[in-house]
Amino acid sequence: MKLTRALPILAAVLLLTATLIARSVKHSAAFLSMDRKVEILEANAQRPPSQPQNTDLTQPELNAYIAEGGLDLPKGIESAKFELTPAVIHTTATVNFDTISEGHTGNNPIFSALFTGVHDVEAQAQASGAHGQGTIAVDWVKLDGVQIPRSALEYLLQHYVKPKYPDAGMTTTFALPLRIDMAVVTSGKVTLTQK
Repeated sequence: MKLTRALPILAAVLLLTATLIARSVKHSAAFLSMDRKVEILEANAQRPPSQPQNTDLTQPELNAYIAEGGLDLPKGIESAKFELTPAVIHTTATVNFDTISEGHTGNNPIFSALFTGVHDVEAQAQASGAHGQGTIAVDWVKLDGVQIPRSALEYLLQHYVKPKYPDAGMTTTFALPLRIDMAVVTSGKVTLTQK
């Protein structure tokens, strides 16, 4: 009789254990580390201002977080990977321009033909953050290994990016979230300072 009553409890414990194991197997250690750091950043933002708090986000953590679904990429960007060097972010991505351009068309048939279908995109930008403001300044962009001329890049921004992100440009300044005052990109990591 006692065993019969214990079976539902045992089944619940086994189910809970299996769920926890499945969650940890579903994501890499780098993803889980990044997930914890996101929670820390969010918690720090809710506390009254105090001593500056630094949080390092490593390149493997960022890449795992993106690859494993921790961050929703904009529609049309099918994958993205970051390489961090001092003050520079280098990005590789697979981009579906047909998805990005839904409802938007350009008036240049050559550029419009170039920016269709799925392509490998590589970009490099200068990145910094100070006094609660982040700045990204694009150095160059390559499409399937070929560097895009500046005029084509400006066309791409005007007709594909700005309709969805009006503040985007070759140099974009934006407010840093979560009371982040400073962001410093170094080799393999970005250090965020919250005040």
